[in-house]
Amino acid sequence: MGKPDTTATPYQRLPGKKRRFFGYERLWLGPDHLLLLRSHNYYEDYKRFYFKDIQALLLRKTSEGRIFNLICGILIGLCLLPTASLDKEIALIFWVMAAFFFLLLVINVLFGPTCACHLKTAVQTEKLAALGRLRKARKVINRLSPLIHAAQAGLNPPGSGGPAGDSSRRLPPPQPAALSQKTVKVTIHMLLFGLLLVLGLFWWSKFHQNQVVLALLEAVCYMTTGIIAIAALVRQGGTTLPALLKILTWITLILLVVQFFIGQFIGLLIIVKNPEIARNQWVLFKALAAVRPDDSPLMYHFQIISVGTAFGLGLCGLGAGLLGWTGIARPGRPKAAGPDPSPRRMEEA
Repeated sequence: MGKPDTTATPYQRLPGKKRRFFGYERLWLGPDHLLLLRSHNYYEDYKRFYFKDIQALLLRKTSEGRIFNLICGILIGLCLLPTASLDKEIALIFWVMAAFFFLLLVINVLFGPTCACHLKTAVQTEKLAALGRLRKARKVINRLSPLIHAAQAGLNPPGSGGPAGDSSRRLPPPQPAALSQKTVKVTIHMLLFGLLLVLGLFWWSKFHQNQVVLALLEAVCYMTTGIIAIAALVRQGGTTLPALLKILTWITLILLVVQFFIGQFIGLLIIVKNPEIARNQWVLFKALAAVRPDDSPLMYHFQIISVGTAFGLGLCGLGAGLLGWTGIARPGRPKAAGPDPSPRRMEEA
């Protein structure tokens, strides 16, 4: 499984591979076509694109790599910020976490910029997810281009009036076709960052008073914010929303995940000190609600960072959302006036 039958038709594996949670995607080069393989662990899908039918290979650079680098940089900064005022044993944990995120950052930089590659025929536009890195995508396109040109060298464009094989009379190439992007409103993002401001207020209130009622409201607000953050990430994919708004949404989800694990860690410490409340969730919740940020320097610094990050993300997100609300987004390009008889390659910075 995972490799086409090469006994009848010789195939060559092309660079690039897109791993998924339940499978992967890969490209294979045949004698007269490109084979797209999608593996779903228990079964596989195959699509063949014959060179004579390919009209365009569309390649554009994306911002996913830069977003990942930015997120790693922020996490590294958050890990290193409290180390100066912590004990050596505790600070060592933060240094190890910072080193892990730095390693991810270096690996992503070495892989190169990210991109999106689409293959266009007369009847469909197929995304080639296996070509997610710009370096590998250019290598594959450079390898496919002469094969496509050779397969279409004998084709005569309709209406040219010339015999087959006469390539002296070709239609002028149309303007590059643009990949369509759906436009959505930023209502869900505005709600997300508004809730994040409210959640920041709950976290700030812990410095002054700890009440079970406030802790219950904070838990409800936290869960609602997490659900809306996931929904916003799903909704913003392939849209014309501002890039800043998308980045802030990802950082918001990371903040919520970090808060979740910190809460689980504090709850584990409480259970270790008081094993009798391990099975009583309500008593454990009240014990968590009674924890104050100034009980330890580590919690104090983390709470300050969390409050500042929540307010900063909330205000910046609302500002970016207002820009998206007023229609400031990436403008589209005019589509091609007609089919292109020869393969072409388009890149966007």
